[in-house]
Amino acid sequence: MAVAAGVDAIIYPKHGSASLTPYVEKASAGLTCVANMVEVANLADTLERLKQHKIWWAGAGVVDDSEGDASEYEKPLDYHSIDYTGPFGLVMGSEGSGIRPRVLKACDYHITIPMSELVESLNVSVATGVILFEAY
Repeated sequence: MAVAAGVDAIIYPKHGSASLTPYVEKASAGLTCVANMVEVANLADTLERLKQHKIWWAGAGVVDDSEGDASEYEKPLDYHSIDYTGPFGLVMGSEGSGIRPRVLKACDYHITIPMSELVESLNVSVATGVILFEAY
């Protein structure tokens, strides 16, 4: 999906993410070979370094509250309300715990997908597709 939406690279943390296994390759229909897959030791530090190269970041997902009080974060913006022009990156929170506070602090925007009150959340792959194709 990322390749179809014109994504230049997929950055993922070394810890807490699935490794690039033959199963992952098969599930991606071979597109992990086409995409620039970049594994990093520290995602927040990587975002900060890339911001120095004029890449801005939007973080989507709930705030991981396991390390403190999530109430310090402003209400997320509707994903339609930001301008996706120029180099930008999308940070997706995990389905279980969301986005770590330090990673969210490295983002320029915190966004959300508005939806019916009958639905609590979307699968992270579905949410990623919705936002990537809005940007595309």
